Amino acid sequence: DAQRQKNARASELAAAAFAGDEFVVCRDLGRHFTRADGSIDKAVMGDFLHLSASGYRTWSEVLWPEVVPLLQ
Repeated sequence: DAQRQKNARASELAAAAFAGDEFVVCRDLGRHFTRADGSIDKAVMGDFLHLSASGYRTWSEVLWPEVVPLLQ
C-alpha cells in the first residue's frame, strides 16, 4: 500500500541519517506485523496504524533479544 511504502522510505532515510551514531540502533520489524501476503491482521493493528495489545506483545518479543545485549 502507498502509505506503507512512504513509511518504509522514511525509515530508510532515518536509518541512513543515524548510521554513524553508536547510540542508535535501527531495525525493520515490519515483517513481524504482516501476514505472508503482506496484509495486516486487525488483531495486530485494529486501525491499521497503531499496535494493539497483541501487536505490542509481538513487538516486545521481537525487540527484547535485540535490547538485552545492549544492556550488558
